[in-house]
Amino acid sequence: MKRHLLLHILLLGLTSLLLGCSTTASFGPKNAVFQQQSPWALRLNPGPGAIDVDTTLKPGERIRFKLSHSDDSSQIAYLELLDTDCDIGHKGHLVYLTERNGFQSQYLDQEVPWGEPIDMTLRWDPQNNLLEARINGQRQRVELVETPSRLKVSTPTDEATQLEVLYFLPETSASQAGESP
Repeated sequence: MKRHLLLHILLLGLTSLLLGCSTTASFGPKNAVFQQQSPWALRLNPGPGAIDVDTTLKPGERIRFKLSHSDDSSQIAYLELLDTDCDIGHKGHLVYLTERNGFQSQYLDQEVPWGEPIDMTLRWDPQNNLLEARINGQRQRVELVETPSRLKVSTPTDEATQLEVLYFLPETSASQAGESP
């Protein structure tokens, strides 16, 4: 009886640990697979972070990386790769909050040709009020007025789209990472 009870307690403890770990973002690669417009979401730790993506897109495919508060209704910013009114490929579009109810929109200058590799980074740094988008070497930096707590990646295509490599990188200091300064 004691052995049976101990086994149940151990299983409950492991399950709680796994569930606790799955709700926060962690280092390392993440695969984002989208089925019929379903988003892929992460809760973010407070402070700076980044998402790095390597992928390719066909004509008509789009991907959006949205930063928001935990309730997901108050959007802070999004970076989107879209091909509306594009001649040869996808163009980066950054939309960000400038004040309580105001948004600004900026496009990156160069299109990424359809089917060509896309190396993209979205980096946020609330301590320095900075939001940076980079697509294949093109950069756009803007002021970040609020700290995001949620990241949602979505694609409005009907077919499944898979990001070949998706890295979520919470920025940490050496002491937070357990390293010597």
